[in-house]
Amino acid sequence: MTVRRKRRDLSGFSLIELIIAIAVVGILSGVALVGIAGLTENASTHACFASKDAAVTSSTAFFSNTGEYPTQWSQMTEPMPPVFVISGDVHIDPSRPKVLDGKGWTLTIAGGGKTPPTFECASTSG
Repeated sequence: MTVRRKRRDLSGFSLIELIIAIAVVGILSGVALVGIAGLTENASTHACFASKDAAVTSSTAFFSNTGEYPTQWSQMTEPMPPVFVISGDVHIDPSRPKVLDGKGWTLTIAGGGKTPPTFECASTSG
């Protein structure tokens, strides 16, 4: 009996133990990936609303400089120095001058001129 016990103590993990360990690691990594995906979508939403707040402030500054509110993004981004600075994750689509696109969101300007414009955030992820 002592010989058997020694052999058992010297052996490594059994195949069942390894399969269970791999399954546990797989489940934990799956849960982590789902959590990370939710965080990036949440960050994208916050980026849109932060850009919206900055756009509202910038349109007020534009009004102070010109006496009219902007009607498109280029009016706030092209003057030197620009009133509204856009981060690297965001671009203005020249074919749609009133839409500012980012990763997973769209910020639209509507109105302007004599009345303050409205800014709307929308998700592009569907």
